[in-house]
Amino acid sequence: LGIPGVCGFGEPDAATVFFDDSGKPLFGFNFSFGVGEVLVSRRLSDEELVLTRQLAVRLARDATIERVVRLLEDSLVPDQDRLRRFLSAWMSLEVFVNTNFAAYEKRFWAGLSAGLAPPLCERYLQRIREVMGDKYRLTDKFVVISAELDPSHADADVATFEHAKRIRDDFAHGDIIDEANLPLNEVQGLVRRLLRLHITRP
Repeated sequence: LGIPGVCGFGEPDAATVFFDDSGKPLFGFNFSFGVGEVLVSRRLSDEELVLTRQLAVRLARDATIERVVRLLEDSLVPDQDRLRRFLSAWMSLEVFVNTNFAAYEKRFWAGLSAGLAPPLCERYLQRIREVMGDKYRLTDKFVVISAELDPSHADADVATFEHAKRIRDDFAHGDIIDEANLPLNEVQGLVRRLLRLHITRP
């Protein structure tokens, strides 16, 4: 979360070691070929290291987002197929929304009613809130959270969310999807940014 340029985790090298009857090691190397990627590494700045330490402490204190973080980490493991990584990123986003919606809904309604002349307007908003209580769809919940966490990016975030949700729904309904063009990076980036904003909010 503290280093936006991180795009995955992986082992730098791996080998299979066999032993003969006398216990002496016989070394064999594993070779695998797949889609090529070009990665550019750089030294982390002091600011990134400080921010990463601060975020790690906050993450450790918040047990409610453990599943969100675990699923996000799963999506960043490069030796899994792209579809599985996309689904892990999507589930991370979905769990984040469902887990945190109630708190952001409360803030959202409080913000709406803050400048109203009581009691009639407040009563009207309260009635709408009661009626909507069990009628929110996943996208509705995301809109509220996005508007509360990052209003300047809310429109673009909702568009990313809806696009990813359509693909996930198509897959769930058995439709053929283009795995090469899954919005994996976009969903990962969205989860990472919202999660970072969530754990650093006042």
